[in-house]
Amino acid sequence: LQLCGNLGDPMMNPDVLEGCQTWSDMGVKKIIFDTNGGLRSEEFWRSLAKIRGVYCTFSIDGLEDTNHIYRVGVNWDKLERNFIAFIEEGGTAEWKFLIFNHNEHQVQEARDFAKFFGFQKFIPKMSMRSPPPETVSLENFMTTEGKQVRKDKIDTIKDEEPIDCKALALSRIYLNAEGRIWPCCYTAQRYCKSQ
Repeated sequence: LQLCGNLGDPMMNPDVLEGCQTWSDMGVKKIIFDTNGGLRSEEFWRSLAKIRGVYCTFSIDGLEDTNHIYRVGVNWDKLERNFIAFIEEGGTAEWKFLIFNHNEHQVQEARDFAKFFGFQKFIPKMSMRSPPPETVSLENFMTTEGKQVRKDKIDTIKDEEPIDCKALALSRIYLNAEGRIWPCCYTAQRYCKSQ
């Protein structure tokens, strides 16, 4: 079971801890979270770490001076306290680092930081995402490599190109925050943006 944030961080759900415990008790072997880590208390994160089968991917895109540029509103000190509490309590954590123009110089330092704090894996990923509203221009947001990858992808799209569907390959479906079932999170996200 993977809980990701098409409409917001899964940690916003008031019943997320109880839900995880129920799913774990029902025999769900793996409950994966994608989170910015900036919500909830240290006590919450310690409790979450104790639930069998819970794994967290913390989306941290930079260090203290850059993470907030894309992860708008995330307080670094709280984020750090939360992931430390989760890891110290035995939780399995990964650090996913989206690379932008403003943070690409921090990849190695973040990798070292992740290792020091006990993250199981550090995942740097070139971002092709647009900047949050009212921050910086797209030109100053993406790295040169990211812009080229985006351009190459757009230039190679053909009208009748076969689709390599990740959800189909992994035999997954997507249940959104409203309780609607979708073929995948991408189709659900497009629907939400069209409303």
